[in-house]
Amino acid sequence: MPTHLQNLIARACPAAALALAGGASAAAPMVTRVELSDTVNLELRDWRSLHQSNAGTALPLVLLTGLGNTAAVYDDLAPLLARRQPVVALTRRGFGGSSAPATGYDVPTRVDDLRLALDRLALERVVLVGHSIAGDELTAFAGRYPQRVAGLVYLDSALNRSAMRQTNPGHACMEALLEQAKAADVASAPPELFLRPAGTAPRPRSHQAQARLLAMEGAWMPQAELYASMAWIPGGGVGMPTSARRAAQALMEGTERYRPDYRSLRMPLLALYAGQSPLDPLLPRIPAAQQRQARACARAIARWLQAAGPDDLRAQRPDATIEIWPDASHYLFLEHPQRTADAIQGFVAGLTPGAP
Repeated sequence: MPTHLQNLIARACPAAALALAGGASAAAPMVTRVELSDTVNLELRDWRSLHQSNAGTALPLVLLTGLGNTAAVYDDLAPLLARRQPVVALTRRGFGGSSAPATGYDVPTRVDDLRLALDRLALERVVLVGHSIAGDELTAFAGRYPQRVAGLVYLDSALNRSAMRQTNPGHACMEALLEQAKAADVASAPPELFLRPAGTAPRPRSHQAQARLLAMEGAWMPQAELYASMAWIPGGGVGMPTSARRAAQALMEGTERYRPDYRSLRMPLLALYAGQSPLDPLLPRIPAAQQRQARACARAIARWLQAAGPDDLRAQRPDATIEIWPDASHYLFLEHPQRTADAIQGFVAGLTPGAP
């Protein structure tokens, strides 16, 4: 029978609980790279060794990440899925241990990368699961290669980002409020968590400091993801590597030119949406004088997200399974890993493993 400590660990970090139950490395993935060409390879985290052949269907799950993340962001969710499905996660070009070429961040090239990776892994037909900006890769890949996709799972990712800066009335004010919240965090955090090099913005002193800052905000990130997505910076401290910053900018430029077409997709779709506005967690950290503006901005963003997300998906695919979780924010799979795993496994259980 689980101890009180094990129950607490299971709630806070399911992957750690699974490791305790089956040994220190029970939930650890095999980490390797998939070579796409002479100049490009993608980092792979592979949990297929956890799969029990007599459990669930044989459809593999391929997990794709949001902007700036690496495959390690799924270290909590993947072990919960891997007992019933073969599971792998990929880090797209430009981030983590993957190659960081100067070009190739448009949606068609990202789709080509995914196809080559599945070819190299001999995965003929899969369920694609993607968070945030990966929704564009899911939609575009399934539209181009429908025979290779049994189903799509969007983790707060089915969103029309085309012309986002022009059509989202809250975009500019959100960026300004994010900067204010960041400044408030620096001012209120213990000073030992930051380095303040002359002429540059304060930055976390270490990966452990960044973890403490996230905890102060009520957020959580797998330890491996902190180390994979943030690098030591010359002069001290940690931050997003320069190559990843450039890749993120190019990725956004590519995705803002893409308009998702769900109508052409014939496979089942599951879309899980965060019910909380991206600004909701920031509001307590915004100065009182800016509260009225911040709340108006939050409402504008929420309306735009509703229209560009579930409303757009429902209009194009009325048969899609759509869930909006009122108690979840953008990283819903980190906040609610077991609920996310249950939703995915329930969806996959209704799919046909064989060829379409």
